[in-house]
Amino acid sequence: MSRPNSHPISRRRWLALLAILVVGFALAIVAAVVGWVGYLIPMAVLLGAGLVVLWLLVQLVKRLPGGHDISDWWQ
Repeated sequence: MSRPNSHPISRRRWLALLAILVVGFALAIVAAVVGWVGYLIPMAVLLGAGLVVLWLLVQLVKRLPGGHDISDWWQ
């Protein structure tokens, strides 16, 4: 008597499907990391440029007459 196959998908096909899913998941993670790096580098450059401009403005205010005390700049 032949034994009925309890698995409708053969082991080789199951491993191939699992390998495809693992590779796809790994590629999705790599794409997300590269995407974030590609997004963070320009943001870091813009943030650094903004801080440099702010520092230059503070230095300019310090050179103005009566501009040495900037502790009440919001008033």
